[in-house]
Amino acid sequence: MTLLVTWTHASSVGVRAMDNEHAIMMDVMNELRLALVHNAEREQAKELLSKLIEITGIHFWNEEQLMERYGFPGLAEHRTEHQHLLQQLKELPIGGSPARQCN
Repeated sequence: MTLLVTWTHASSVGVRAMDNEHAIMMDVMNELRLALVHNAEREQAKELLSKLIEITGIHFWNEEQLMERYGFPGLAEHRTEHQHLLQQLKELPIGGSPARQCN
């Protein structure tokens, strides 16, 4: 079975901490996909989605801190995009319930 996302050197952004976090996020996305494909218990899927939301939020915060430290010119827009993506994750239905109800 093909995984949803795979880590390759082409995925690298050149910052080890960010690359490591990206790889972790990809692993959790794959775990969630496999759980859904194999009709895992609703609670397991909800836990995986909650885990993905949590680590994504931490990653976005870390990334924004780096961008701020180095004066990244598009930080405000990037931060807004992060907020939008997190909101989309929170609204994903798992077993008929939005993820935000999982927490």
